[in-house]
Amino acid sequence: MLMGHPLVVRSLASDFTKILAIKVVDIRGDFLFDPVKKEDFLDAVIGLDISPDEIGDVILRDLHGAQIVATPEAASKITESLTDVIGVAVKCQAVPLSELAVAPLVEKTITSTEASMRLDAIASAGFGISRSKAATDIKEQQVRVNWKHVTRVADEVKQGDVIALEGRGKVTVVFSELTKKGRYQILLKRIS
Repeated sequence: MLMGHPLVVRSLASDFTKILAIKVVDIRGDFLFDPVKKEDFLDAVIGLDISPDEIGDVILRDLHGAQIVATPEAASKITESLTDVIGVAVKCQAVPLSELAVAPLVEKTITSTEASMRLDAIASAGFGISRSKAATDIKEQQVRVNWKHVTRVADEVKQGDVIALEGRGKVTVVFSELTKKGRYQILLKRIS
């Protein structure tokens, strides 16, 4: 039973009802010779005149298809009408939320030596991308430090900071130490 201010309780109950209404559609096909991407499934579903607002995550299932999280109305339309994705015949069926195939989180420890503790340098080392790519992502507000958007590439990060990059995961600065040569030895933990 939810307890608290009536407006808050009604809001939480409404959100909880929306969460329970989520459906999962399992889309199966033989994509062995036709590599498929998430965008291909999204294009096929949107082609059924379903609004992108009614579609959630698309989870690829190796070479056998994907699962799509959707509203009940969109899920019903997908199971009834979707017959092919990029020219490959598919079979669709609604499955319980408990059968949603969630990829396990991958954790990696990274050590690096950097000239400074600038955000672009640490993000580059942590996500395995070039420093210029990291700078572009920061300027385009795709990077958060401690859950706040940042746009300055020269911002300094420190031990304990969490850097998140959209679509790439997050990196925690576990340890940083100044070396005798004036560089920073850092230990990062990436979760993706």
